[in-house]
Amino acid sequence: MKVFRIILIVVSLSFMNCTDNNDLGPQVVFLNTLDVYLEDATFETGAVIACAGNTGGGNSVRTIFYPAPGMTNFRLFASDASNDPNDHSEYEITEAINFGLFNGALNAFDNILSSEKWFIVTAELNDEIKLSDPIRVKHITKPTTLIQDLNINFFDSLTPTFQWSDSADTEDVIYFEVVSDIDDNMLSGTYTQDPTFVYYDTSNVVLNITQGTPTQLTAGNQYIVSVMGISADNWINVFITESFIP
Repeated sequence: MKVFRIILIVVSLSFMNCTDNNDLGPQVVFLNTLDVYLEDATFETGAVIACAGNTGGGNSVRTIFYPAPGMTNFRLFASDASNDPNDHSEYEITEAINFGLFNGALNAFDNILSSEKWFIVTAELNDEIKLSDPIRVKHITKPTTLIQDLNINFFDSLTPTFQWSDSADTEDVIYFEVVSDIDDNMLSGTYTQDPTFVYYDTSNVVLNITQGTPTQLTAGNQYIVSVMGISADNWINVFITESFIP
């Protein structure tokens, strides 16, 4: 991974139709390490929902995160895997470029890495810097596994039940489910600790990033469900995706 030193000028720039924030820090920010970025700033840890995996295989790593409404200026910092993940002085900004997934409902960074890392995603919101929990990138020692282990039951055709094996990876502590249409619009984004989800029943949902009330499924239309099994250190162990027609 290439790490570089830059000077960022804070300008009136917005991402994903969010408003800018010109009140955070001085007009010129000498941005190299995370501790320098956070110096004299109000910040909150664990405030950006993020994880990473490498479903493309090889040295490619994708970091996926939820850009909560109002968040701007997304950045990705990296530290060597041998370092203390909570030592902000060891994290340096990366050259990864932020882009949208599911038409902006989620965002991502892509990297090519020859070694394993710790990642932290940052964003700015309401004069504060928001940080994700550290993400342990394990694309070499534990690459993300793409599996076909999804059962879709249509007890009610418009409220399908999705089930998968909880033994696919014993390190999974939470599952992230995305239901989308063929135009790549995210209809729902949910987290469960159970290896099952019903669209759209939130009785077992522990974290919900769905915006508003999701669209009711239409009989005969094609949809896609994606499931990620995530470990406690925010690495995606298992990835499942399948299309379905209610």
